[in-house]
Parts: sequence; C-alpha cells; structure tokens
Amino acid sequence: MPTCSARRRAWAALAALVAGAVALAPAAGATGSARRPAVEGVSAAAGAAGSSLYAGAGPRPGPAVLYAPPGTSPQLQNAPGSAWRADPILVSGASAYRRGEFLYQDWLYDDHGAAATMDPADPRNTGDAFAMPGGTFRYPTDRVYADNAADLVEVRVRPLPDATAIRVSLNTLKDVSKVALSVALGGTPGVTHPFPAGANVSAPADAFVTVHPGPAGLVGDLSDATTGVASTVPVTVTVDLLRRQIEVRIPHAGYDPTGRAVRLALGVGLWNAAAGSYLVP
Repeated sequence: MPTCSARRRAWAALAALVAGAVALAPAAGATGSARRPAVEGVSAAAGAAGSSLYAGAGPRPGPAVLYAPPGTSPQLQNAPGSAWRADPILVSGASAYRRGEFLYQDWLYDDHGAAATMDPADPRNTGDAFAMPGGTFRYPTDRVYADNAADLVEVRVRPLPDATAIRVSLNTLKDVSKVALSVALGGTPGVTHPFPAGANVSAPADAFVTVHPGPAGLVGDLSDATTGVASTVPVTVTVDLLRRQIEVRIPHAGYDPTGRAVRLALGVGLWNAAAGSYLVP
C-alpha cells in the first residue's frame, strides 16, 4: 500500500508484505529458525558480564556507551496485562513459536519497495552503502510520516478461546489516520485474490481483514476473499501508541481457524482518507 505526494515519487502496493503458515494450536516450546541479525537496539539484550567491564582507577577506556545499560525498543515490549507473553526473536527474517504465540520479525527500514534499486532523485542517496534505502519508493514530505510510517517490525499471532489475536508492531506510529494494514487468512495455494481497498497485491485467502482509519480511530473490516461480501461480525482493533502496536482480534464467529495450520499474509501501507482506500500514485 503506497504513498504519494506532489513533490515525491509515489509508490504502489504494500510497503511491507509477509506470508507464512501459522499453526493456531502450537506445540509448547517449539521454536523457529534465525538468520540475519536485526539492526536495532532491543530491551531484551543481556547486559555485559561484570567481569568484562573495566573497574580500575582513572578514566575508563572507550566511549561511555560501552558502560551504559541496554537500550529499549518499545515496539518489542509486551504491555503489562495484555494477552502477549513471548519474548521477541531479535533476529530479522526469523519466525518462532513461543509461549503459545507465532512470531515473525521483519527487517527494519526496508519499507521502500521491492525493487532493489534506488531512485536517483532521492535526497538520501548519499553514497553510503550501509544506510541507503534499498528501493525506489519515498514517503510524502509531511513530517508525520517520518520517512518510516509503514515499516513493519514484528507480527505475532495468538489463539484465544473465542478469537484470533494478531499484533502488528511498526517502527514508527505518529498518526493512526495515515496508516492501514491488511491480513489475508487461509486460502488455497496458487489461487489468489486481490487484497481489498486498492492494495495492489494479491494472495491466497479465504478471508481478508482490512484495518484502516475510521471517524474515531482504526477500525477493522472482515470480508470474504472470493465474493468480497463484508461480514457482519465486528473486528476489534486497539492501538498502543507508546509501543507503536496495533492489535486485531478476529472472532471465531467470523473466521475460525482452530486446530488448523492457516496461511497468513499481512501488509502495511498508507491510507488515503479522501478516497477511502490505500494511497496510490
């Protein structure tokens, strides 16, 4: 789901899209694989062993940051009293089952489109190969987007007695009226359906959930993937701005995956309030 502005090149479709099969009756203790390290300080990082730090007289060697406590990332925290219990994976591109939850952790700052080339007019193209964005898309110039509004950090799923809970953590969440996300649930491999609201992507699905700005915050729409018919079952959406998290609860009365391994695809993008759809060029 894209962004556009008169001053910047627009981008089309979902800024971040992940897919995988989620067993909604996970075995306790099962874990996933890990590959590429994330590039963000995290609250779960262990502190250095006391014996490894200098404790002699005089100035300590090295910069002060070596002696500072671990940094915190609100996006990877579980709010007290919430349904979420599992620790974050801390490895980008990895998934795991932990404490009854399925987790996927995305790469950070990869929200510039799938094309592995840069827009030559992008002012961030400074020649720094480490920090350059790896895509052709750019955000609108309004500072509320922070050049990062659709950057997915983590997705986790948890079965509840009467619903399926999905939590999406974003790297930046300054204004919920600017963002939206869509979830594809189930489906048959090779049989794809277009995501609703002009997302410009397709995926196998039995049902879609579209979370978008409404008159008083984010709302969720559940619809049949084949017919497009909207469900009358209400989807609950809550927002934690401090932790930049959006939680979606899909009642079993609307979609019940209990006891099955269900494919899930999820994408995040920007919202065009005037058109009532994703922001497109």
